Amino acid sequence: MRARLNGAALAALLALSTEAFVAACPASAAPNALHPGDNVSLADLYGYLSALPQPGDWVRVRVQGGGAITSVTTGFGAESVGGKRTLWIETRVEAQSVSGGVVMTSTNAAPPVISKTYIVGDAFGPFGSSYQVIATVAAIGDKAFRMNDRAADSLGVAPAGPPSTFSLTDGLPFAARLGTVLVIEPKDMNVGGMPVHATHLVVSFPSVSAAGVAVPSTLIEVWQSPDVPLGTVASSGTMLGVTLSTTLAAFGRGDYRSAIGVGLDTLRNQTGGA
Repeated sequence: MRARLNGAALAALLALSTEAFVAACPASAAPNALHPGDNVSLADLYGYLSALPQPGDWVRVRVQGGGAITSVTTGFGAESVGGKRTLWIETRVEAQSVSGGVVMTSTNAAPPVISKTYIVGDAFGPFGSSYQVIATVAAIGDKAFRMNDRAADSLGVAPAGPPSTFSLTDGLPFAARLGTVLVIEPKDMNVGGMPVHATHLVVSFPSVSAAGVAVPSTLIEVWQSPDVPLGTVASSGTMLGVTLSTTLAAFGRGDYRSAIGVGLDTLRNQTGGA
């Protein structure tokens, strides 16, 4: 059971990485052009051709891997917090099924898990940036609660230690590892009935060693397009022994609405959250 859940979690993380960003640690933009033989990091591969996200942008990605099928929606927005316009990035993870088991099956599905991270900054940055976290609001079912809130809580005690950071590349193992572009070619695709002009890339990543453990070499395929938020239309590959594939199921610009109906200010005014 643990291995199956870990596979599902890793699949969800990869979906999130088809998608992140800056205030504290700016990331350089992904390369504007790639050619066979060029070197590219895993993070820059997923950021290739990706325009900067804007409030209201969203993507819904279907992830398959580790025996799980997961739907991950990522949306971008802003709200007033303490009288200041504050950006947030929200993810909604829904486990649709697990093959060959009873964990999170379609007939006994767990409720969606929603996480809304408020970040420091005036604009969303390029893929791969790391943001300083103001607070995170999580919701399961109709319950919402705060985590990592840098503002003093009801007892007047703020979290100890340095501020937390957030990046959608957190779901990419060894995101800085360099690979070699083997194939790059145009590819017309369809997302939800809409034509999308994409670029198909195949990149070979060498084996690496971390903490004395050898991570095998792998081939990663991505289909990238500036026509969709976050750039990634589809991806496929093996990471940490789990074969994963992602497919962009739907997307939108300017019309995303948070799945959490209560704002951060309201939660802060409620003892212990909502």
